[in-house]
Amino acid sequence: MNDAIYYRRVDMDANLFPYRSLVAGARRADPRDPAVTHRFHEHCFILTRAGRGTIELAGRRHLALPGDIAWIDTSRAYAHHCHGEAECWHYIWISLHGFGLEALHAKLALLANPLFRSQDIGPMDSILSAMIDRLKFAMAAADGDISADIAAFLAQLARSRTEIGEGSHGQTDRLSTLAAKVRAAIDQAWPVPRMAAFSGLSPSQLHRLFRQQLGATPAEWLRSERINLARRYLDSGFERIATIGALCGYSDPFHFSRDFRKLTGMSPRQYRRSSETAALQ
Repeated sequence: MNDAIYYRRVDMDANLFPYRSLVAGARRADPRDPAVTHRFHEHCFILTRAGRGTIELAGRRHLALPGDIAWIDTSRAYAHHCHGEAECWHYIWISLHGFGLEALHAKLALLANPLFRSQDIGPMDSILSAMIDRLKFAMAAADGDISADIAAFLAQLARSRTEIGEGSHGQTDRLSTLAAKVRAAIDQAWPVPRMAAFSGLSPSQLHRLFRQQLGATPAEWLRSERINLARRYLDSGFERIATIGALCGYSDPFHFSRDFRKLTGMSPRQYRRSSETAALQ
């Protein structure tokens, strides 16, 4: 497996605009490599450049061909890997944060079909490559320009998918709306009764819905969301560790360190050191 990962240092002005990206990369996946299953607090876009990949979501498998783009909400259970045993899968990827991503993801029924076919969307390689180059070469681009590029990219994807999918109504929509609300205010307290009330469900109904859709309890999902967001902040070198904990919903540094170690096997300080060392190699 050959990986290249590029981080963008967070600028506080980025919060003035609806979209931002903290990390992107390129990968050559070998048929012998294990599937990627990491859960993060972000939406990931994968463009296949050569070879073929398999995307697994909600019990379904989807074949990604050259030119195809997959949109994956990595807060949900997923997997992707090289398809077959004859060739490697080459792809570039970028993770995005921003307004309305959960709602658009649901409206386009991407849990049922995460792929945008190249014949429907046209050449997108240059668009994604330009966004990734901003991170790769640390280009001094205005946060507003980056946000505008992402908005145009999303609009082109949305135009290519005319049908309204199964995720636009019912329980999946409730869960997507709740996830968007929590992510927009993740520094606040989110006990299960508050999440249930926001969703119009009882705590037991909410617990069952989370188990069915995400394979986790509401508390487990919230902890994972917070820690994965903290990892991205730590990777990017943003702010002091205590500040990052507070931004991710931890007023108590000890509680933050305990949860972080539980999910990553390292303290926040150890994780930041390992990330800085990897970036220098």
